[in-house]
Amino acid sequence: MELQLSVLSSTLQQAGMVLAAAMALIVALGVGLHADLRLKHWYVPSVAGLLIAVPAIGVVLEQRDVTQALDFVAQAEPPPAMVWFLRLSSVVLVGLSIVRITSRVVSHERIEPGPSVLMAAFFAYFVCNYLLNAAFGSVPAPPIVPSIYAALVLGAVYMSRDADPVLVQRFGKLALMAVMAGSLAPLLFDPGMVRQVETAEIRIPGVAFRLFGLGSNPNNIATLALVNLLLALHQPFRNRLLEATNISITLGVLVLAQSQTSWLAALIAVPVLLLGRSGLKLLDKRTLVALCVLLMVAAVGIMGLALFTAHGLTLSDFVTGDRYREITSLTGRSAIWRAALLEWEDNPLFGYGPTMWDGGYRARIGLSFAFTAHNQYLQSLAVAGAVGLCSTLAYLAALGWYCFIAPRAVRGLALALYSQILMRSITEVPLDIGTPFANEFFSHFLLLFILVTAHAAARAPSIGAVAGIAGSADVRRRPDLRTSAAVRG
Repeated sequence: MELQLSVLSSTLQQAGMVLAAAMALIVALGVGLHADLRLKHWYVPSVAGLLIAVPAIGVVLEQRDVTQALDFVAQAEPPPAMVWFLRLSSVVLVGLSIVRITSRVVSHERIEPGPSVLMAAFFAYFVCNYLLNAAFGSVPAPPIVPSIYAALVLGAVYMSRDADPVLVQRFGKLALMAVMAGSLAPLLFDPGMVRQVETAEIRIPGVAFRLFGLGSNPNNIATLALVNLLLALHQPFRNRLLEATNISITLGVLVLAQSQTSWLAALIAVPVLLLGRSGLKLLDKRTLVALCVLLMVAAVGIMGLALFTAHGLTLSDFVTGDRYREITSLTGRSAIWRAALLEWEDNPLFGYGPTMWDGGYRARIGLSFAFTAHNQYLQSLAVAGAVGLCSTLAYLAALGWYCFIAPRAVRGLALALYSQILMRSITEVPLDIGTPFANEFFSHFLLLFILVTAHAAARAPSIGAVAGIAGSADVRRRPDLRTSAAVRG
């Protein structure tokens, strides 16, 4: 009898806790929906700031030292302050996204239709690369929870297609500028936190370190620098001194990170930005020839730096061909690619599953540094099989199509962001949504937001909805925006 009473008491306590939690969630959702009525236009700018600032603050709280080569096998547990900060940030991000989606669903406010084909392609990409493989992969496992957070964020972006793109870009630039400055400042007082010395991937003579900055690695901080550079060229600060400072520190981060992929992406993305803003019209022949020559010289120069000035290079490297093999294998990535293909062969349709590249798997194959396949297509193929790869290609095609048909005001920026994603997909996984707080997620988030808002604005009856995409400075410089908007209206 006492045992039954004890079990009943325990059950009632658990039921009470569940009921209290449910009531708290309902109250929180109600408060959030009420606040969303007044603050809905601040959702996307706030999220943009969170996506940029949270990873950078996490690096500071981690108190890391990347001076020497990282030991990926014996990594220490992250500090409790960092763990709790990331958990609270995730709760805030998910809560804001759920409120935004719910508010849009229950609202009777009219909003222009969004790019349904693009969002259908994204939904297919998410399901095939993060859900189906969890059930049917070679090693079934629960889906990666943070990937659901990232999908919620992008879904909320679609529901916020009436947001002000100029405000979002302004917030993004300010946050990125702060991260760029924060990536360089520790070189003066705590260089171990932001730079790695004596690595095998030095490309600039006299600079014997790679800048990690406030990013997870040099490639990722260089990606943020490139995005900031594109935003600065698309919508510069009105204050010339502030704009010059922003571009200077951004170029400093981009150069010191010594990321070949980001350098080549910049050589493509910047001209694409300028061409897109011009309406993709043919340039003057002399200008076009000069641009092509400049791109060729710059590409040859970068490869020359990689071949002839890398740290520790000796004559025997050229005699034996070691340096050539290292360059052509993209600094050891060929071993990772072979592992990815082997896993795909075991399950051609659905791949390995979501736990590929976790600590246990990396230890088993002896590639402790391989956190991804270092190629977007092989990543999808290995983790989610042919189903995942087909959905990835379909999503990339949809992104490209909507970039090309975007209004002229944003076409250049959209194509520039898209081109750098394509360039990085050769050696990285820029479409990965394993967590919203990864550095590479922001460019994906920004591109999708630009396309969604541009699609909705192009169908809006008001001139300001279209002209506002480019910002007031662009409208003053290019009056044709007003006339084209009037025609579309």
